[in-house]
Amino acid sequence: MKLIFNKNNAGNAELKEHIGFLDNGTSFENLKRFIRNATLTVQDIIGKETYDVIQAMYEAGNDQEPNIFYIDALQDAICIEAYRRYVPSNDVGHTVNGRRMRVDDHEKQAFEWLLDRDNDNMERMYYQSLDQLLTTLESLASWKATDQYKKLNALFVSKTQDFQEFFDINNSRYLLLRLTPGLRQAEQMAILPRLGKDEMTALKEDASQKAELLALVKEACVYWALSWAMKGRLTVTLFPEGVLQRFVGERTTTQGKQPPMGNEYAWAAQEFMQDAERLLLRIEESVAPEVEESIEASEPNYTFGFDDDDAFVTT
Repeated sequence: MKLIFNKNNAGNAELKEHIGFLDNGTSFENLKRFIRNATLTVQDIIGKETYDVIQAMYEAGNDQEPNIFYIDALQDAICIEAYRRYVPSNDVGHTVNGRRMRVDDHEKQAFEWLLDRDNDNMERMYYQSLDQLLTTLESLASWKATDQYKKLNALFVSKTQDFQEFFDINNSRYLLLRLTPGLRQAEQMAILPRLGKDEMTALKEDASQKAELLALVKEACVYWALSWAMKGRLTVTLFPEGVLQRFVGERTTTQGKQPPMGNEYAWAAQEFMQDAERLLLRIEESVAPEVEESIEASEPNYTFGFDDDDAFVTT
């Protein structure tokens, strides 16, 4: 695997460009193994083919628009993910006498709650960089040819604006991508049994005559996927601030964090599922007349030529 860094031994400058707060003592060589691991992680998100296309642009020195935007966005995501993996082990000194706290005359070790906040902040920075990367890739043909892109765009809720209409995710393309399994589960377990395969296909291909039904389906899928996510499948830091953010107490250890009160995650999952079920009931009610008409039309009329007014059959 070729890295998208350190061409002409400029790795240190590239790191500093993307992580401005990086200490001058931290070199490319320090982060190299973490960059390699982060690259594999990002490859899983955008597909190896897409990565290879952008890496080839980098190798060729093709830094004209829009290529430079692809390169910068990809480097940014990989840099931040690599650094946040590296920094926990760099917080302490690894000496012949074991691990030691780093302290000198001008610096002192940060409190654990400060480290927690910084870790959360860097995690959010990583997700934001992925959002920017995915936004940039919308104009790249190799990205649109990936399985990740095709699977998402085959769903009723395939755009951030589809999700935003019912729940605020800050137009996060990465979060929408991570919610794909939940959205797919909603379609297979909740929508398909109610609409049937033919109706689902028709609704995806042309919803112009059934806009109200499509809106109900999309909203039900959104709340179903949120319930799916809250059951421990996605980290809460993926979501916008204020959505079940864990409370970090100002104490000296990470174990001092106050636990969620009343199991908010399970409560939220239940609330979202109740919203989804209410919408599914409305979907059932909206398609019921069509189902009844279909059944009536398919029922044979066994009259055998009898007249209801004759006396042939008596009770």
